[in-house]
Amino acid sequence: METKAQLDQFITGKITWNRSAIGLLTEAVEMDVALTRSKHNIAEWCSYLPRDCVSAMIARGWDLST
Repeated sequence: METKAQLDQFITGKITWNRSAIGLLTEAVEMDVALTRSKHNIAEWCSYLPRDCVSAMIARGWDLST
């Protein structure tokens, strides 16, 4: 039979894991939003800028920073 201390450790570990999982899921959602925004920015830039200009902007990370 498990002691209360063992049970508390198990529960605490599970809560910590759940918070970690939520953190990872949140990061994944934020990255998905950033990538969607990046694709939109690139498509818009391609409509009026030369390809080499767009490539330079992407290389400098502007697609994710705007």
